[in-house]
Amino acid sequence: PRVAQSSRGAHRPHCQASAARAGGLREGDPVVLWLWDASGSDGEYAGVTDDEGQALSDAEALIADGRAAAARVELAHAHMGGLWIHSGYERTGSGLTAVRTADGSVRWTRFYRPA
Repeated sequence: PRVAQSSRGAHRPHCQASAARAGGLREGDPVVLWLWDASGSDGEYAGVTDDEGQALSDAEALIADGRAAAARVELAHAHMGGLWIHSGYERTGSGLTAVRTADGSVRWTRFYRPA
């Protein structure tokens, strides 16, 4: 997929990544992120941000202009390990999906991890 990583928020002082660099996070502290992906006849797109609103906006823009027909935004936790094999994202199973409606608008539907 084409990666369109959102940089909005990446340099904000209250961003968790910035806090980690400044010594504000300790090993084992959860890092909350939003993963988004969108797909359509034009291709597949994906991104990561610490801002839910930005993730929704990035995905919605692709649907609104017709490059994507559907999108998903999901809450995730980043896991950082000493080795690359121990690092990654853990999806929570909660987020939103979006589709383009017949009139061209975008409809979002929330989904939750089963109890």
